[in-house]
Amino acid sequence: MLGLRRYKKTQIDIWQGDILAFAVDAMISPTDASPLKDALILAAGPEALKAWREGHNSAGGGAFITTAGSLPATHIIHAPCEIGAKDDSDQGALLRDALYDAFLTAESLSPCHVSCPGVPLAAQLLLSHQEIAEIYFSELKKFLEEPPSRDLRRVTFVANDATMYDILQHHLFLRFSDELDEEGF
Repeated sequence: MLGLRRYKKTQIDIWQGDILAFAVDAMISPTDASPLKDALILAAGPEALKAWREGHNSAGGGAFITTAGSLPATHIIHAPCEIGAKDDSDQGALLRDALYDAFLTAESLSPCHVSCPGVPLAAQLLLSHQEIAEIYFSELKKFLEEPPSRDLRRVTFVANDATMYDILQHHLFLRFSDELDEEGF
């Protein structure tokens, strides 16, 4: 079964493979505040690292856009996510906030096709894959339902293996029903 839905004029799909090889307008990178822990920045090269440093200093802790350097994407949307930074904080809430911020930032590239890693590095040690998938789709749905009408053309969640693909697909179908949207998709 293909992991695919349309909701509020946005195509939502799942792809299995390496996010570093996926061509999109922008890759979302929920990560902590260090560029040396951001796999996308490390793969993108020195130009992207320089842009990250400049963008991080001016973003004030929120999501920001940089070049994708040598990656097949045009941009990287960095969503600072200090998971694990505070023992008493709700780790899921930190990922939720970072993703929502990233979706808002992605909209400025309108119309846009963005990708999200199946398991963001910042979250993989403290949240289960089930929790991550639930957070991804609940935040996307919340974002798409809020006025004004959103202008993300496509969001692809990239799973690095079959297990994560199945988890993402399960949560996609739970969160987004099989009903047709207003365009008949």
